[in-house]
Amino acid sequence: MRRSGILNADLAHAIASMGHGDTLMVVDAGFPVPAHAWRIDLAVARDVPDLRTVLRLIADELIVERIQYAEDVPTHNAPLAEWLAATWPG
Repeated sequence: MRRSGILNADLAHAIASMGHGDTLMVVDAGFPVPAHAWRIDLAVARDVPDLRTVLRLIADELIVERIQYAEDVPTHNAPLAEWLAATWPG
């Protein structure tokens, strides 16, 4: 049994299974996900866990080659855009 890091078995497996060029999307509850996509629901309650917590844990476990986010994030959520830039510089 794991004692730290990502404890959710499905998410830990997904991260361990990733290779170059694979995509991992972290989205909110309203994002349209195709029925055939492998999805892992981490929600316990509204905003739990929060986006930054999930992304911080993923950043600790995964070598991220590239990040991408909605083009309106810098305008509508500047603190998140700044946090993303600080977490994944360049």
